[in-house]
Amino acid sequence: MAPTAGSNIGFFTDVGRTRSENQDTFAVRELSWGNLLVVCDGMGGHLGGRVASKLAAETIVHEVEVADIHPEDPHQVRSLLERCLLRANTEVFRAAKKSPEVYNMGTTAVVVLVIGKLAYVGHVGDSRLYLARSGRAVRLTRDQTAAQAMMEMGHLSADDVKAHPESHKL
Repeated sequence: MAPTAGSNIGFFTDVGRTRSENQDTFAVRELSWGNLLVVCDGMGGHLGGRVASKLAAETIVHEVEVADIHPEDPHQVRSLLERCLLRANTEVFRAAKKSPEVYNMGTTAVVVLVIGKLAYVGHVGDSRLYLARSGRAVRLTRDQTAAQAMMEMGHLSADDVKAHPESHKL
């Protein structure tokens, strides 16, 4: 992919301390009208997390590649991101229903469409997107977890979110 002048694109993935399998999938595609970046993280500990993340990433890439939109129209770009995430969810759900051993599989997703100087972001779950600039990293997404929702409603402090038993419950 050809990033815009002065930019670098990178991914970091780690199996973590408690898992033996990394269930992350990422994809990068150069389109005629922009660049697509996708990261999906299979839900840790659930059978089929790797299957779910791969299926979701493939679905998102396919939906963007076949999309017939005017990329200069922000409404169409945002609608495309929403459709991609919904379609990925549908495909993962269908695959889970077909196979009892992965009935509970799931994945998070972060999708970025870079069009000119703009970046459009869609995400589901607790995989995070950061913008690194001038030696600083700024988080651009917020976790969609039960504990985060409790904090936003004023029931938990920011310090309590990480240690809460529902801190990873999507």
